[in-house]
Amino acid sequence: SHPVSDQSGNIYVATLRNRIHCIGPKGKTRWTLHTQKGFRSAPVLFRNILYVSDEKGMLYAIDKRDKKIHWTRDINLPVFSSPVLHPASGTIYLPTKNYFLYAISIKGKIRWKFKTRGVILSSPALTPDGTIYLTSMDHHLYKISPKGQLIWTYESERWNLSSPIIDQQENIYFGSFDSHFYSINKAG
Repeated sequence: SHPVSDQSGNIYVATLRNRIHCIGPKGKTRWTLHTQKGFRSAPVLFRNILYVSDEKGMLYAIDKRDKKIHWTRDINLPVFSSPVLHPASGTIYLPTKNYFLYAISIKGKIRWKFKTRGVILSSPALTPDGTIYLTSMDHHLYKISPKGQLIWTYESERWNLSSPIIDQQENIYFGSFDSHFYSINKAG
């Protein structure tokens, strides 16, 4: 996973060795939190709270200042990709290896879950209004409403492992195992 940083220059990294580290701007470890399981996903930072899921599906909300755990949410499904947070709605989107995308509030409440037809190994992309674009190994790009309803799907020829990105006109870009790079407009 990749680290995240804050405005003070602190770096936060979650490791496969069951630890989350805060490293100060001069390279000194400020704190380390030991957990039960390792991490394959990167943390997300929002309003002094780190949100990160371990590889078994335990989502943590950790205060970046003192490593205090505010809450945990166990969805008990493998997580190999990073969560994404929509700041306006306060929603964390957590993709799982077992076909589900979870929408979880910043207080830890599950708002909804959406089932794809394949393993999800990518992170979703979000528009400012909260629309979600998600790729899956079932060969599909999904467009999902902020309420968790399917809007449309686009089918590629093979697995989709890359996370999509969105431009200013809401064109969606992603790579596929079929050796193609796709550009899809918001109408699908």
